[in-house]
Amino acid sequence: MLFRPQGELAGWLGRMRPLAGSGLVLYHKSWNYFANRFNLKIVAELEPLPGIPPSPAHLAGVVQAAKAQDAKAILIEPFYPVKPAEFVA
Repeated sequence: MLFRPQGELAGWLGRMRPLAGSGLVLYHKSWNYFANRFNLKIVAELEPLPGIPPSPAHLAGVVQAAKAQDAKAILIEPFYPVKPAEFVA
């Protein structure tokens, strides 16, 4: 049986609606479903390939993409290094 907490989802949808279409930077491709659910646009990923830390050149490209597409947030799981995200922020 599938359980869907409609009340909680409706709350999230209401809170996220003003951000629909906003740019988003990810550390890893693990936030795709979240972005799709709330109509967020993934503009760049800090990790160039799974398991490969970002190089300075790659981070420079992420900064350019984030600025060009007006990214509003960076999503990173707590077990990834935070320094690349802080640099881009």
